[in-house]
Amino acid sequence: MPSFTPSTAGIGNAFFHQLSFAQALAEDFEPFDYIVAHGVYTWVNADVRAEVTAFIQCYLKPGGLAYISYNTMPGKAAILPVQKLVSELGAQAPGSAAQRVLSAFDGVGTLQQLGARALNDKEAVATLMASIAEEDPRYLAHEYLHAAWEPRYSIDVAREMAAAGTEFIGSATLFANDDRFLLNPQQQAYVNSFEDINQRELVKDFMLDVPFRRDVFAR
Repeated sequence: MPSFTPSTAGIGNAFFHQLSFAQALAEDFEPFDYIVAHGVYTWVNADVRAEVTAFIQCYLKPGGLAYISYNTMPGKAAILPVQKLVSELGAQAPGSAAQRVLSAFDGVGTLQQLGARALNDKEAVATLMASIAEEDPRYLAHEYLHAAWEPRYSIDVAREMAAAGTEFIGSATLFANDDRFLLNPQQQAYVNSFEDINQRELVKDFMLDVPFRRDVFAR
């Protein structure tokens, strides 16, 4: 098992283990106050997501916090077809992951120029394509080359995390916890008419077309 400690920095209580979630479940870790999974949950398949929640169930202390960031529906719905196309074209392209993802997006651009109806006259697709030149290709490869790329509805993530013995308490993006910054009074009243917090979050996601969430769950 590869493991590393930054002893040269004089930090004696930080350790790094290169493990799959399945391998990590077999380790004898002390319970954690915090568990952070950033850029993981919707870039893996359902089996690996189950391993993530099992790890949280096994190793998060009572009173501990779990942070999960994930691509969110319905905000990502418009670019689901683009991601699928990029992942398929990128799988056949030569070179490094960064080269393959740029080649795949070139293919998307070519299809747009040829009048592909699924790619033209779509605001979200146009915004994505306009941003490609500004992005680090390594980020693009991480985001779009996955065969398993499944944006999730927040209520489904909350249910999965409930099975791990945790409950949603808010967003790590502070302003997202105050509806006054996000919704008009009529929208706030409708969202707040739902008693269940997870239903409120789902309705708010539809109201705002949320594409990405940074959720905090507590045990």
